[in-house]
Amino acid sequence: MIFKPRTKLKFIDGINHGSHFDAFCERAEYALSAIKSIMEEKKPRYVTFEKRKLFSRKVFELEVYDVDGLGILVARKLSNVDPLTAYPVIEGSNEIEAEVNEILEWREWPEANVSASLETGAFINFFSTDYVFRKQQYLSSSKLTISLALVAYKATTEGFEEKVVGKVDGKDVVLNLEEAELLLPASISVKGAFIDDYIVTGKVLDYREALTPCGIGYLVELKCEPLKRVTLFVHKENLEGNMERGLSVKAFAWLQGRVKSVKD
Repeated sequence: MIFKPRTKLKFIDGINHGSHFDAFCERAEYALSAIKSIMEEKKPRYVTFEKRKLFSRKVFELEVYDVDGLGILVARKLSNVDPLTAYPVIEGSNEIEAEVNEILEWREWPEANVSASLETGAFINFFSTDYVFRKQQYLSSSKLTISLALVAYKATTEGFEEKVVGKVDGKDVVLNLEEAELLLPASISVKGAFIDDYIVTGKVLDYREALTPCGIGYLVELKCEPLKRVTLFVHKENLEGNMERGLSVKAFAWLQGRVKSVKD
């Protein structure tokens, strides 16, 4: 009898990062220009990334350009001029303990989503912005301290309404979205949403204007109970309303994260 070893690793079909750059940049051509500049001006890290499936093994020899803070990660094969992949990266300010349940590696690229249970009790699925460097840490560690961030496709500080969410003893149970701190999978209400897309609501603790390599927006420190405190980036063109401390924000956003430390 052959016993199949247990593994946290599964393979899924990934998506391109066009919608993520739409959220990060003012125009698509600005993103292309920023990626080109990064490859011309920054010093790369050289990374060997291995994909091992049941009957096959594939090795990527990569140059990886990882711009800290509010930047873009670019990976390309050593033999290629064009990038293999590129995506926006937000440096989150929070640290939260997570138990890794499953690694959902993209079939064709050195990228992955991570399914994890948080110390707050929330279950999340985030895109790992450091998987190309830290695949083995994700696979071998039962618990990680991670930093999370959100990139908003759309956000608003206006038009919050009360919603009836049920009845108790014949009386309506009303949810005031302006006071709520929620993190809900976007797939429940947004057609075509990916597994790491969420609807998030929370209070603005602090914010500042921030310049990305291809646009300008706000970096918002958001109080959201499932994530404790989380950094949200929203491009100015994707924000409805004004940004002020104490306001409530509702956003349709992409959840990403990276490792801060390992707790085995």
